[in-house]
Amino acid sequence: MENKGIKILNLAGDLNQSLLDYFENLEAIFLKRNDDFEIASLDYIFVKGEDDVKETADFYNVIENHIQIVSLGRIANIRDFLLN
Repeated sequence: MENKGIKILNLAGDLNQSLLDYFENLEAIFLKRNDDFEIASLDYIFVKGEDDVKETADFYNVIENHIQIVSLGRIANIRDFLLN
């Protein structure tokens, strides 16, 4: 079976080069909000920080679609973040 790569929707903006290099080794596919993609095909969504989590989770229906949200910024309330 062909590896189609991890699909990551990047809503966090510019990413650190070492992070990009890491995911390149995993053959990850980075998508932007305006790219053409099926929501259910996403594996991860990168967000800037805690303020973006709830809205993103609701909009992309991450629980039903089995998508993990990764915050690249500080999370003040870890418990709420994990429960969302």
